[in-house]
Amino acid sequence: GIWSVDLKGCGPEGWNFRQLFVNGKRATRARYPNASEANPFLYATGGDMDHVVINPVLVKESWGRAKDAQLNMVPNWRFFNQWNTVTGVDVKSGRINIADSERHAKIIPGNWFWIEGVFEELDEVGEWFFDSETRMLHYLPENGVDPNTLDAIAPVLDRIVDIRGDVNAGTHVKHVRFEG
Repeated sequence: GIWSVDLKGCGPEGWNFRQLFVNGKRATRARYPNASEANPFLYATGGDMDHVVINPVLVKESWGRAKDAQLNMVPNWRFFNQWNTVTGVDVKSGRINIADSERHAKIIPGNWFWIEGVFEELDEVGEWFFDSETRMLHYLPENGVDPNTLDAIAPVLDRIVDIRGDVNAGTHVKHVRFEG
């Protein structure tokens, strides 16, 4: 079953991690569709900068209730992905509203994505979910594995380097090189 641990008193105030490493491997954040499926994506039938539309039978109310649900979307130009926070869903129309957290391109029919960060999607071995309000970490280990023997590591930093330019202002980032 699902293993749960209370992380109150651990990490900084407001800690909300989106990666977890278990025994040295990156674990999968609870998601839909599951990463193990033959086709682990949902496909937009429409959308715009602030929403995506899919077949209504696929939309779940739990996505709109989740505090930290996100779409990992490959939008219009299809050479990058963007993470967008879900702000609400309409199960009748199939509309999923998204915040302007990382909005770079219009969503058009055929764009693919998955949704993650929803407790109700914690249904596959190796998946995890963290509730930043209750500070509870939930993990679904393999059958027969004692979760207390696992080495789990969650990041504290949300970024190490942040380099920004402004295309409109003409202040492009140039000549940056990272080594080691």
